[in-house]
Amino acid sequence: MQNPLVTYQTPGDFDVSLTVTDGSNSNTYSQLNLIHVFDDSPVPSMPSGPSNLCQANEPTSYTSSAPNATSWLWKLEPAQAGTISFQGAAATVNWNESFSGSVLLSAATSNLCGESQYSNPLVIEIMPFPADASAIEGEDKVCQGGV
Repeated sequence: MQNPLVTYQTPGDFDVSLTVTDGSNSNTYSQLNLIHVFDDSPVPSMPSGPSNLCQANEPTSYTSSAPNATSWLWKLEPAQAGTISFQGAAATVNWNESFSGSVLLSAATSNLCGESQYSNPLVIEIMPFPADASAIEGEDKVCQGGV
């Protein structure tokens, strides 16, 4: 058979042998661990880090994990909540000072076989600043026992 195709069902390292024959004589060449089959890119764990923050918070660090991940992707929703920078399984969010509300942070991995699904999201609540105090209103003279 010329140019045989082989499908590998499991990840790992595999030996390869090539045998050439002319009908009466044969010659075999073998090489150990010639083929490395990668596993699908793993879905990472839900990010961990602070999940209750005040509006205009300092940059905040988060981490995730996944075995054998070769590269990482991070997603912040809604995007207007801030910007995310990352190096591998560690990410830093620089929060938009004017944003308050719920934010979803999730991670994915990729390798030669493709991109994983995104992790379950960490829900982060950004609590707004209290409203500015306004003018005091009401009566300025009251009787004892009055409101």
